[in-house]
Amino acid sequence: MTTEQPKRLFIAVAFPPEVREAFLALRDVLDEPKILHSGNVHLTLRFLGDAAPELIPSLVEALKEVRAPRFDLAFSAFGSFRSGRGQILIAHLVQNDRLMELRKKIDAVVNDRFPFPREKKLYTPHATLARLPYPAKVVARAKDLGRVPAPGFPVTSFGLYQSVLTHPAAVHTLLSGFELDEDAPA
Repeated sequence: MTTEQPKRLFIAVAFPPEVREAFLALRDVLDEPKILHSGNVHLTLRFLGDAAPELIPSLVEALKEVRAPRFDLAFSAFGSFRSGRGQILIAHLVQNDRLMELRKKIDAVVNDRFPFPREKKLYTPHATLARLPYPAKVVARAKDLGRVPAPGFPVTSFGLYQSVLTHPAAVHTLLSGFELDEDAPA
């Protein structure tokens, strides 16, 4: 009898093509080839970690219950934080109450019904753009740009994703999508 390996899961908002293309263009603007592959750039709402495959169907059913209105997001400034031996280049998002409410509803479902660890850090909405072992010049160039040169966009859905760590980049696969409502209560 074989058992399936745990799946590395997260819940996220996918960025539309025009946002992913704007982030890819940063490779040239910042002279930095390590900007993440456009298919991997997203807004994480909740990292879940490893989960038994048999847990996924009930997680999908629970996330279907999340009711939240659609909303618009926009990027603000570049930022960075330390991670391991390098630094992470990020694009911050403009504060958005509807985004924070969506995250709160997702957390409530996950925390109440599933054995995933609770988030310990304060949630700071951002897009991870690059993991840099030599960050100083790239981060300085990004911050010199001021605002993130990516368009705002409507958020109409979120998804449950599986992440498979590979070299040179992780592969993210949408397992299930969840539409937001035009008329859902905030």
